[in-house]
Amino acid sequence: MELFNSRMIGSRRLIATFLPVLIATATAVPAGAISPSYSYFPTASATDSRMLAIGGAGADCLGAIQLNITLGVPASSPTFELGIFDGDTGKTPAGTLDPGSGHWDGGSTQLMYSLYADPLADGHGTTLLAEWTGNDSNPISGPGWVSSSPTMPDNDWWNVVFLNSPVAQAKSGNYFYDLRCVLQDPMTNAVSAFKVRAAGSVVLNPMSFGFEAALASMEDLHTVYPAFTGNTLPGPGSQFWLNTPTTYDGKWTFYMDVPPASKDVTLWDGEFDFGTDPTQLFGTPSGVPIQQTADTDDPDTGHIVPAFCASPHVLPQGAQGAGNPADDSAIDFIRRSPSVIYNLTDPTGNVYWNANPSGKMEWEQFKITSDPSATRSDADYGPNVAADGKTFVQTSTLPGGIWKINVLGLDLGNTSHFHPFAPVLGVDDNGNPTPPLAVNPPVECSVSSTLLWPPNHDMVNVGLAVTP
Repeated sequence: MELFNSRMIGSRRLIATFLPVLIATATAVPAGAISPSYSYFPTASATDSRMLAIGGAGADCLGAIQLNITLGVPASSPTFELGIFDGDTGKTPAGTLDPGSGHWDGGSTQLMYSLYADPLADGHGTTLLAEWTGNDSNPISGPGWVSSSPTMPDNDWWNVVFLNSPVAQAKSGNYFYDLRCVLQDPMTNAVSAFKVRAAGSVVLNPMSFGFEAALASMEDLHTVYPAFTGNTLPGPGSQFWLNTPTTYDGKWTFYMDVPPASKDVTLWDGEFDFGTDPTQLFGTPSGVPIQQTADTDDPDTGHIVPAFCASPHVLPQGAQGAGNPADDSAIDFIRRSPSVIYNLTDPTGNVYWNANPSGKMEWEQFKITSDPSATRSDADYGPNVAADGKTFVQTSTLPGGIWKINVLGLDLGNTSHFHPFAPVLGVDDNGNPTPPLAVNPPVECSVSSTLLWPPNHDMVNVGLAVTP
């Protein structure tokens, strides 16, 4: 219904409408108006095609079939809201199961969503609070919660409002929950695409996650190319797709929260499908030349399969030839040039490029180190090694804080994966990172007026709450 088609206004009405139900089914809610401030993953837009993606072994996906997302809620909030965009798999807007006629998903295997209290915010909560299915009908309420509808809609937000649970409260007073999203059948050939938001913070703890600029139907093509309104594709020689506006430009930005004074920063990329098809030299239908690229053997990864990958189809790292699907694609409406590449940008502005990421069905390590003994067989960048021949690490440790992961040229429909060594943060409506909430309260200590630390230097504030 129209109430839930507006992200901000609809959710506020949802809270106002169902707050009496929450009060009736659980303990009383303290008075006070609620104005949600959302954190999203991967983005807030309903039309940009950028989705989390979970695929089964039959779809040749290398990521985990389960994704754990940590949701944080401020201590001052009596309730919190969780939203899932396009939480179904293979349904149409009318609710009919018809893969290829709805939005964003390939196949019809549904996702299962479970919410656990997670006061340590480590993704290992044990108290189950609620669970829902992506395609089947669900109860619209339970102990301490109420949802916007019994089924998750295609191409729209489904919302649930919770009373904050005492078992989810951390020592800081903030509340934390673990949302687990898992494919019902791990061997399926389906890929389910969705987004998540919460009125608080959203954090992906270090684990493999898939992402995709989803394109699964003619409806998706109309969304990504708003000027394309028909059902007949342009014919040979047409440059329509090269010149018409699109909601997806091939770029992604993720924010990795790196601990201070790290010796290494490591990011694994999987199944980026880097490498064009040498038999496809020209774009279709435009006929423009395709800049040819090829996956190469990565020196610091070695010919291995990383221990975290359990896919039966994964290949040991090596020169894998053309991607599958090839990136860049020869199909004009899919291709986003250049062939997919990415960089890591540290908090001081140093940019480390990965110009040849993983090919088909493999994982590659992208490693930046402060170890002066590292060679190209150990890392991509360090004090004495630089994959680009010019960007060397200049410090004894790597700076902590927000490192940006900037992806360029990822084609539509190319499901790709990252496995970061540090948490990845959600973003606000403007795409800026939302800081994680504190799990523990600040440490207080007393400092003698005669203490000099370090010796002969000014007192260094290391984040402690110092009392005289």
